[in-house]
Amino acid sequence: MRGRLAALNLPGVGSQGIRKLEMRQGRFSRESVVWQEQVVQAWGKRYSAFEREKAWSLACAQIEAMAKLDAVILCQEDQAYPKAFFELANPPLLIAVRGEAALLQRKGIAIVGTREPSEGAKERAYAMGRECAGAGRVAISGLALGCDTLAHRGALCGKGKTVAVLPSCLSRIVPRTNAPLAQEILDRGGALVTEMFPKMKLEPYHFVQRNRLIAALSQCIVVVEAGVESGTMHTVKMGRQLNRRIGVVLADEDCMGEGGQWILDQGWGQAFKEIKAIL
Repeated sequence: MRGRLAALNLPGVGSQGIRKLEMRQGRFSRESVVWQEQVVQAWGKRYSAFEREKAWSLACAQIEAMAKLDAVILCQEDQAYPKAFFELANPPLLIAVRGEAALLQRKGIAIVGTREPSEGAKERAYAMGRECAGAGRVAISGLALGCDTLAHRGALCGKGKTVAVLPSCLSRIVPRTNAPLAQEILDRGGALVTEMFPKMKLEPYHFVQRNRLIAALSQCIVVVEAGVESGTMHTVKMGRQLNRRIGVVLADEDCMGEGGQWILDQGWGQAFKEIKAIL
């Protein structure tokens, strides 16, 4: 695990590249000297001794930081690694988890939507979280402002379990205003999960990458309110690729958003009012 994490810290190296290399030359070593030799063997003089040492030292610091948070780092070979992630074309090489990792083995209900919901959508997102808890299902969302936040809070209010999939590392909750909510999720037996580690630069595409994990962990995806061009729609499209059921919460008065209507027009999902209708 240490060797893989160090490799991820090298500039321009990603999970898929590491997997291909390991297929050819075996797993990256947890010993510094051996690992550096493997890097030279794989990339020649591309990385200087300073860059290699920096990547290795950062991996050691990242592991220490996770230990201080009582977080676990899971490799694909670990029994606790979510089986659902293997359905993805690009499953995370490593993930960090705080809280109840066993929840990641239970396909839950993804509740997603806009960061700026209408008043009706706020009520629906919260209600979906509560209904999910009442049905004994794990509520999954992304801890973003708006619908995500309300879905998590609804699940907690219903005394249920909820999983937050983060675009950032566990030591840097994004958005910062939801740090108390993240802690409450942990205190109530839920979990936080991410493929990011401390000192890894957070880029806009990491939010999109996060959405594929939400889709993978879900049995079905509930859309509260969304625009056509939105992160929510990316989650929906990933869900389609993974053959997940998709539902749009039917609104009596407020708009479901152009994205919600588009999903129904395309026949991608069904409209419903109570979550039991799509379970």
